[in-house]
Amino acid sequence: MFEWLKEYLRSGISRPLGTIMMMERAYFVFRRKFPAKEEYAYLRLALQSRYREKSTDEICSLLSECKSLDDVIVKALQLDFGPAIALRTEMDVLWKSSACSCCGKYRALTAIDKRCYGCRKYFGFGACTQCHLYWDDLSIDKCSQCGQKLWRITDGPGVPLLYPAYDGSSPTKETLSMLDEVVSEEKETKEQEGDDFAKLMAEAEVLEGRCERSYNSDATHRRQYRELRRRDPELARQWLNDIESYPEPDRTLNSDLDCFCNAICSIYLSSLHRGAEIRALLGANKRLLQELYYYAIRRVTEFGNTGNKDTLLCGIAAASIDNGRGIRDFDDPLGRLYRAAQERGLDPSFFFFLVACCSEKDTRYKLENFVQSEYFIRFVKPHLRGN
Repeated sequence: MFEWLKEYLRSGISRPLGTIMMMERAYFVFRRKFPAKEEYAYLRLALQSRYREKSTDEICSLLSECKSLDDVIVKALQLDFGPAIALRTEMDVLWKSSACSCCGKYRALTAIDKRCYGCRKYFGFGACTQCHLYWDDLSIDKCSQCGQKLWRITDGPGVPLLYPAYDGSSPTKETLSMLDEVVSEEKETKEQEGDDFAKLMAEAEVLEGRCERSYNSDATHRRQYRELRRRDPELARQWLNDIESYPEPDRTLNSDLDCFCNAICSIYLSSLHRGAEIRALLGANKRLLQELYYYAIRRVTEFGNTGNKDTLLCGIAAASIDNGRGIRDFDDPLGRLYRAAQERGLDPSFFFFLVACCSEKDTRYKLENFVQSEYFIRFVKPHLRGN
């Protein structure tokens, strides 16, 4: 599974290959979740999971021409890239992919294995359709409770490896009812995600105001010091050392900023379609955009103390969200995060690559080639272990 994920991140995201891989994965995930259903159910769920914004009627209309996994993949390619690319991909990739060396019913749609996703991931899965008990033991062919033959993950009709041969039948009322429940749950999940992001947008406005007040207060203090220094340097030094001369700080601002940025970075890394919205949100709040740099610096300290990989990813994600729009360059926090990860025995380049896949063009290039940058060679590499 981890090798499949690396292959997807390396060559799949936002490309026809990515659509193929994700549709294949969704199809077998639903076969595992709802065993022994009609083929129509798995095809519709796979399509619905990728295009949640489409209504049930739209999905059913798209599915009316789909009889197999191949058809659903081609339909998704048409929606994502247009009919021309879908046709070329079908001819150059799908039709030329060999049959799975294990089941022989589905295609091996990966360069890392000669098996289909179902045989690689769920080869040992067996389900009893009579008493609904599950096994992961290949030595068992029949249910030990009722003697019913176990249902395997690849017991479906497969795909037409040479010519279209599967003649799909109309779904039963039970299947349609189950599908409606699943679609309803996914819709609620999407609405909840939207509500959470709406709350973060409202919180961003409040934090932007707090950052602005803190900045203005510090700017006023610095201006007063400069004016006093012009008149009396000695008195200015005494005034600067007087703690009472400083404005009252917002003591919870940094912790509130960290909570907000943690939530933003988590959404940014997990939902590719939210990336543009998050960059626009921070771009509209200039003080928050500037705070991303200091947030990344604080992630260095936190990661050094905890070794939490999510903290490392969030620190790198801050640079990706900033996307070169802030007042500071992120070379310093990125270099510190790279060094801290290496000291923890991790492969920093892999984490940089993961975030690069979510980034826009220039930032993606920077993260993917960070080890070749002048900053890395001069200031990071000499301090790495083994050098």
